[in-house]
Amino acid sequence: MAGHPRPGALRGFGLLEALVALAVFSAAGLALFEWVGTSLAQASAARQREAEDLALRQAQAWLQTVDPLASPQGRASPAPGLSVSWVARALGPATGVVPLPGGRTTPFVVTLFELEAQVTLQGRQASVPLKVTKVGVRRTEPVAQPAALP
Repeated sequence: MAGHPRPGALRGFGLLEALVALAVFSAAGLALFEWVGTSLAQASAARQREAEDLALRQAQAWLQTVDPLASPQGRASPAPGLSVSWVARALGPATGVVPLPGGRTTPFVVTLFELEAQVTLQGRQASVPLKVTKVGVRRTEPVAQPAALP
């Protein structure tokens, strides 16, 4: 009876094989859950960075509307959850009376400013520094009124 197996020798998985298979599947499952958890954490961090980047771009665009001659320092909330405070520093002396063709001069004084701003986002403890270079313009002559028609 060399060609026939003993009775009961090949009846399926034994207890040892089943435990080894369970251990292999458990290790693979734990690795999968760890990978999913890491991916979710990275996606959440990316969404947070994207929101911060959008807020900084909003603050930078809003700072372009600030007139540093009229408001050399201040604080504002240009969007919900966004706070901007700034201090303007002149980068040079005021420049005025620029000659124009025909012997005329400009009726403006122009100064280059650097706005040092602190941008605070709702839910963050630390503020983000932001620097913007901006031109301040002030009219030195009143606007001429058109002559009345007779």
